[in-house]
Amino acid sequence: GYYYLKVDLTTMSATATLIERVGVVGSFCGWGDPEDAAMTYNAELDRWEAQDLAFPAGTEYKFRMNNDWNINFGGDPQNLVQDGGNMVAAEAGMYDVTLSIATPPYHMTVVRTGDLETAYASEVVVAGDYSGHGWSTTDDPKLFGPGDGTYKGAITMYDPEFGFKIVESGNWISGQLIADTEFEFTLYTGDNMMLDNGTYFWNVNLPDQHATATPVTLVGLIGSFAGSDWGADLPMEFDEETLTYSVTVDLAAGNEFKIRFNSNWDLNLGGDITSLTHNGNNIVVQETGTYHIVLDMANTSSLTMTKQ
Repeated sequence: GYYYLKVDLTTMSATATLIERVGVVGSFCGWGDPEDAAMTYNAELDRWEAQDLAFPAGTEYKFRMNNDWNINFGGDPQNLVQDGGNMVAAEAGMYDVTLSIATPPYHMTVVRTGDLETAYASEVVVAGDYSGHGWSTTDDPKLFGPGDGTYKGAITMYDPEFGFKIVESGNWISGQLIADTEFEFTLYTGDNMMLDNGTYFWNVNLPDQHATATPVTLVGLIGSFAGSDWGADLPMEFDEETLTYSVTVDLAAGNEFKIRFNSNWDLNLGGDITSLTHNGNNIVVQETGTYHIVLDMANTSSLTMTKQ
């Protein structure tokens, strides 16, 4: 079998770890959550092999042993070393990967065998440490889309320390600010993204590897209620402590409304008030009354309507 031998000359000791599993691990598999992509041993060629790995553009990956990070290899593909850097597949596609660790220098091959037929999720998570979040792939704000890899929605982003990334189906997607722009990113490259404090309307396009964050300067309630008549926005007021927007308004039963940004119909939210979506249906008022409406976009966009 294969063993990983570690020698410590300062203590004149050695350990030998049996390698029972070799895997390819990277952003394509959530960095091993729940597991990496197992390789099979080819005894005739004395190497480890993995076929038909689906790598999105910009996939970062390396090798690890026994489904654990204690033994991992990366860096120069022709001279892999313990704890070496991530390797990158710049082009999306299906890949075959081999790893030879019989004798130094440890080396690998990677061959693109075909195009990647991507089935995109209907939502992405914008995971980071802004607005009190903690890099959660489940609880941080979500953007929604029709399943073609495009996603739109609004997020209030305050006080980031390290920034944020986009997570699609467990894949962490980095980004790099495009030169001479302030709010446009090239995806699948760079590292964590960062923006100044503010609310942004996001337009994410994974097939085009591009994302735009439009700064929101006006959050408005617009609808069939008196004073708006689907033409005028009723501005909502921002609270920097709660990171929410609110307004109090008289509404009649049967009135309909949506949330519109910057007085631009391309930037709107509607539908289920517990999970608002771009171009969602009009929100229908059930009972006549005066309502205090609170819009939370520091989390997945939602609003509450309290009848006073």
